[in-house]
Amino acid sequence: QWPAGQLATSAQEYHRNAGLLEGGLLVLSAFVLVTAIINREWLHVLLAAWLLASLRMGAISAGWDTQWLGRSIPADWILLTRKLTIATYFVLTYALFARLFRDDLRRVGAAWLLHVAQWSCVLILAAALTLPFAPFLPVMWVTVGIGIAVIVFFLARILLVTRSAVALWYGASLAIVLLAGIYEVLAAALG
Repeated sequence: QWPAGQLATSAQEYHRNAGLLEGGLLVLSAFVLVTAIINREWLHVLLAAWLLASLRMGAISAGWDTQWLGRSIPADWILLTRKLTIATYFVLTYALFARLFRDDLRRVGAAWLLHVAQWSCVLILAAALTLPFAPFLPVMWVTVGIGIAVIVFFLARILLVTRSAVALWYGASLAIVLLAGIYEVLAAALG
């Protein structure tokens, strides 16, 4: 129902904004990766990969995950790409958390719970590779729910036991991500 000129302007603005976001995060990821290579620090490699996964997650949320770097993704690859993006983001988020708080996690105990989270990474990857999209969703929600609960538990324990400033900032950023996710789910449910 848009006039053709307004539609073309909107499409051009969309492509410009998507290009700025993709380009900015790709340059940041490349910079972090180069830093990782120079410093021989695996944490930076995880961070670079996590930034790319975050970009793809943002694309899913924004509805432009049908493209990558200005190129269309074939329609029959979209659902597989979404499943792998979600699973990869989950695994990288957990790996980044475990690496960032490696020393603190040793101090707060409950190591068995870390093993639960590790196995949930295996579960979500297996589900992404083997299940069709519709059955994948409930597995994903349960797995992510368990993963979030484990991370929140450990962040609370770390804050109580070690009073870590890094944990405080990580907890604040996690709260923003969780609230944004809840908002997205509610917005989709309510139309």
